[in-house]
Amino acid sequence: MTGKSKLAFWTITLIILFGLLSIVGYMMINEYQEEIVYQNLTPNGYEDIKTNKNTTLLTYEKNKKYGIMDYNGNLIEDALYEFNDILYGYDNYYRVFTSDNKILIKRNGKLVKDITNNEDKYILLKDETDKDSEYIIYITSDNSFATTKIKDDTYIANIFDNDKYTAKILDVKEGIVNELDGFIGKVNNRNSALEKYLIQIIEDKVNLLSIYDYSVLLEGYSKIGDEENIAGYEYCGSINNDNYITVCKDNKCGIVNSSDEVLLPLDYEEVKMVEQVEPLYFAVSKNGKYGIVNFNNEEAVEFIYDNVGSYNNTFILEKDNQLLITDNKLNKQLQIQLKSNDNVEYSIYNDEYIKILIHDMSNAGTPSKIIIIDQDNNIKEYKYEEFIDINNNEGKMSKDYYATYNIKNNEVYIDVYDGLSIKKSFTIIQINEITNMYLDAISSSELLLKMKTSNGDYYTILNIDTGNIVINDAVKKINVRNMDNSDFIVDIEDSNLIYYKSDLISKVLEENVINSIKVTDETYIITKLDNTVYLYKIARR
Repeated sequence: MTGKSKLAFWTITLIILFGLLSIVGYMMINEYQEEIVYQNLTPNGYEDIKTNKNTTLLTYEKNKKYGIMDYNGNLIEDALYEFNDILYGYDNYYRVFTSDNKILIKRNGKLVKDITNNEDKYILLKDETDKDSEYIIYITSDNSFATTKIKDDTYIANIFDNDKYTAKILDVKEGIVNELDGFIGKVNNRNSALEKYLIQIIEDKVNLLSIYDYSVLLEGYSKIGDEENIAGYEYCGSINNDNYITVCKDNKCGIVNSSDEVLLPLDYEEVKMVEQVEPLYFAVSKNGKYGIVNFNNEEAVEFIYDNVGSYNNTFILEKDNQLLITDNKLNKQLQIQLKSNDNVEYSIYNDEYIKILIHDMSNAGTPSKIIIIDQDNNIKEYKYEEFIDINNNEGKMSKDYYATYNIKNNEVYIDVYDGLSIKKSFTIIQINEITNMYLDAISSSELLLKMKTSNGDYYTILNIDTGNIVINDAVKKINVRNMDNSDFIVDIEDSNLIYYKSDLISKVLEENVINSIKVTDETYIITKLDNTVYLYKIARR
């Protein structure tokens, strides 16, 4: 190839490369700046639109009567009913009362069964016009649907009968509903809840059954789990850690696993709930006093205390209005004088740290002090009035974060902690006097700071990962709507801004967002303008 040919070749190659890079860059920018589109699915509007749990149907209000629509805005039922006449089940089944006093089970606007004079205890239903529809069970005793489907043809029904809640396990065999007496046992795997077991009570003896095949795992105890197994409670026999299950028999308690292997002999009056995934010690009581034992049932702390707790190699001991935090060698690390009415509460968060909260019971249980102990047994004290748990919309802890704050000269200094390590620090400056503040988690990485000031409420969004601060001045009200772990919507009453996936989008709705929901991969919002309510669908393009 000649020199000129080489020059021409490389020139053309570079032009092509730059062209490709330009296209890729444009596509990246286009992806980043994609437009949010709002589609009004109910252009005529209604007086109200309500979402319903376990169904993809909505209840709408028109002329003070209620009807049913889907998430495309299509009317399933005209507005003919009183709102309390509509009872929803899963898979889009619902029950309505008609003007001629009939009780009908319907699905997507079609009649499934007239149950007006049906006196069967359980009514098995199926939409025969839809081969993909599931069986559903209606319970006539308290006019409800079986609340949870465990697996194919197996359901849990929470029934209120004779002033008591009873959890029934219902099996469908050859079109017949069979009832298995039992109570729901919940296994809380740290911050999640997975139903794996049934608590069954027969002649005052408590058994633990597998929820999958009803095989008996533990049998003949007087108590299984961390709550009393008493008939009359909707949920009882809660199990916090299924590798370490507290059990009692003949007024003595110990610990077994789900295979009924004894991990701690039944020698004690009380065994405290095991919160850690892999505990090193157990807090137990004997002769009215508390102590701590290890896996070999050897005494690590003698039974002389009013209350005890353990976390890794740290012991928390209460005796004679003294709170002693010590290591497993009983070398004193921290000692606090308690008042006679103080109550000490322990909470372990994801095995990352333990929070000790001291309540002043002489002052309506007002918290006075917080102590944090991390995995390495480091200890730090905080003033309660300068400590904030970071919770999401449902009141659950967001990751393992908490924060401390200090207000000085209209400036807020916030440290966000992961354990005892500061993950991110923020400084927010306000021109007005700040009288109160608190934090909510909008997503796994973003916080909403709410500040009450002498001139109204102010709101700030803080990003824990990046440290970015978005401040919205002069707003009066803000609502946060979680979609899932990453999507959220924030609507602000005065300026009507909406945040979506952490970005301030260009589209501004004049309506006030009153509700939002995510169904499969689609996001919907319910808005209100001039006393008329609309359903919008959010899309990206």
